[in-house]
Amino acid sequence: MSKILGYPLGFIMYGIYSLVKDYGLALIIFTVLVKLLLFPIYFKQQKGMVKQQALAPQIEKLKKRYANNQEKFQEEQMKLYSEAGVNPMASCLPLLIQLPIIYGILDVVYRPLTHILRLSKDTITNATEILTKYFEANSIAISNNFKSRPELSILSYIKTNPELFPQDLVEKVGNFKNTLFGFIDLGQTPTIHPDVWNAESICLLLIPVLSGVFQLILTIYTQHKQKQKNPEAMQSMGSMNIMLYGMPIFSIWIAYSFPAGVGFYWAISSLFSLIQSIFLNNYFNEERSLKVLEQERAKVQANRRNNKQSFMDKLVEQQKAMNNANNGNSKPRQTYDQKDKLSRSEMNEVNKQIIKEARKRMAEKYGDDYTDD
Repeated sequence: MSKILGYPLGFIMYGIYSLVKDYGLALIIFTVLVKLLLFPIYFKQQKGMVKQQALAPQIEKLKKRYANNQEKFQEEQMKLYSEAGVNPMASCLPLLIQLPIIYGILDVVYRPLTHILRLSKDTITNATEILTKYFEANSIAISNNFKSRPELSILSYIKTNPELFPQDLVEKVGNFKNTLFGFIDLGQTPTIHPDVWNAESICLLLIPVLSGVFQLILTIYTQHKQKQKNPEAMQSMGSMNIMLYGMPIFSIWIAYSFPAGVGFYWAISSLFSLIQSIFLNNYFNEERSLKVLEQERAKVQANRRNNKQSFMDKLVEQQKAMNNANNGNSKPRQTYDQKDKLSRSEMNEVNKQIIKEARKRMAEKYGDDYTDD
């Protein structure tokens, strides 16, 4: 899958590298370009979050009203979202789009000879065979990384042992540097135990840390803003907060398993996302948020007048049908808040009706005769 996704992204990286002649700078430009292309989706996501936050007080009231009837709460919540033009699942879209991009970037970083230098498959296969014979002749263990992704090793050995390879290949690869600032090899995998401590090994060590730190800052900022706008909802998240803060730390460990170029992409991407998040939060102030909500409600009403059914309208209908099926298509029961308004005699009648319905369902279930006493 990563190879398939790597070709279109590799073509873009090839174009950028051809202009700037610097791999690290090309990766920065590529990351910013991807973020700009995805900005309309992030803008729509933020707009949806703003609408959900504006509805938060009403959602909390529904939770209290239907505390003992979860099915009814879900139905009313979907109905509220539908009327406001809110699709809570739309927030997953940016994440779903980013996953294939990360897979593609991974392939671009692992295969610079294919994507950046545009060498033929036969040339790379021949170089792989040469390096394999060299390892065998010198009793050097062949790693799994070399077996599955040999291009980074080929690139490294062409620079250190050029005599092993054909002259035309050495000339093609000689001027290519997959480095950042001219000395940080982004094809190397960072480690906390380098063979030699120097400026490059320290920078490689810091790249995964920076990617995790930027992600953590982004999470803290996002959670802080959501807490300001909807404190009650944030209090109910509980263990979810632990996962949100734990993921950036976990990503540091993951970044130490991949070439530094992947961690560098994450770091630049998280930094740009932080800048983007600050801008969008300032743009969608309280006044503009309320205006957006009113515009969406007017749009929903206009669509309904034209007999246009939204995705959320369909979900509301499905949830209502499920609730009716679960209740055996019986008459709607009195909710607890409605019962509080009834007199004692009326309450007795309601309870009798509930008991009759229960007895009828039991009789139908076990095939017994039922008589309405």
